[in-house]
Amino acid sequence: MKRMQKTVLGTVVAAAILGLSSAAQARLATAQEVSFTNPQGRAIPATLFRPAESGARPAVILLPGCADASANAADAYRTWGERLAAAGYVALLVDSDRLRGAAEGCDSGTAGVRERAADADGAYRFLAASGFAAADRVGLIGWSQGASGALAALDASRAPGGASRFRTAVAFHPNCVLDDDFGGVVRSTWKPYAPVRILHSTGDLHYRDGSCIRRIARAQQLGAPSVSLVTHYGAAGGVETPAVWEVAGAEAMDLFHSLLKY
Repeated sequence: MKRMQKTVLGTVVAAAILGLSSAAQARLATAQEVSFTNPQGRAIPATLFRPAESGARPAVILLPGCADASANAADAYRTWGERLAAAGYVALLVDSDRLRGAAEGCDSGTAGVRERAADADGAYRFLAASGFAAADRVGLIGWSQGASGALAALDASRAPGGASRFRTAVAFHPNCVLDDDFGGVVRSTWKPYAPVRILHSTGDLHYRDGSCIRRIARAQQLGAPSVSLVTHYGAAGGVETPAVWEVAGAEAMDLFHSLLKY
């Protein structure tokens, strides 16, 4: 599958379901509630999932959407952490909104794109200092607002002198307007320093407004290493829906296995 030449790779009609046996699930260590400090000095709560294997493992930082996520969605985020750990990754589920006073319905108090990117940086520093995560094999995955934060976190302006933190990012249903940051959509300066895969549904307004396609095209013009967009039919889906799991699970794990595991 070529990821450089085409902005839109095609429509995913079906994808392999990421299934794990009960034996694989048993390898999962107990989840642990932790916290870290982001570069802005704010304490950020998180949930750490660790595989049973010892030694420095590849890691994935999970950036959810806004704080009004349903209980089903919250459970699904934890399922992502559990399944990543069962696959041999350290997973850190970041809660960007809990201590920011987010209001019901995500109308106020939720973290913006830059704040979520800062939280991703803080999460990276936490993992790099932990001793159980390989600092050179850390990826990001985000949903909705968290996906926009993941895109911002990989911008080359956040890696002065080539000091990149993340090996790759998967962004599910992002708003690629990115708070009108990085020069805005038309004159975008957004240029990720590592491979990025965006997953969207054709019915999502954030896909239909064309902002992601424009951002990707501009990033490719600027010489980004690899930016791709994978679409699937349907309305905007939540992280908890089976169709979303099939598409995002297969695409995300494919990228993580190829770039984070040696």
